[in-house]
Amino acid sequence: AAAERTDADPGAAPEERDRARRTLTASLVELREAGDTAAGEWWQRALPEQRLLAAERAGHRTLAATAHRRGPGGAAPPAVHAPSIGAE
Repeated sequence: AAAERTDADPGAAPEERDRARRTLTASLVELREAGDTAAGEWWQRALPEQRLLAAERAGHRTLAATAHRRGPGGAAPPAVHAPSIGAE
């Protein structure tokens, strides 16, 4: 939600937009890790898969929209490397 609000604000500084994108990216990684952890625990009930996937898709669409609005001439934020799913 913060990334959407920041991206929709024409007066938002580029640093604020980059920070919101990085925060959203980190949140998506945490969401995937939580889903994977819950799925692998025999004693814990699995998270609702459809809700998890819907949240991930919405987050990725928001990231894509912010990158698209930024255009080809925008400065790229520092690379964030997310761990591969299941590669531990």
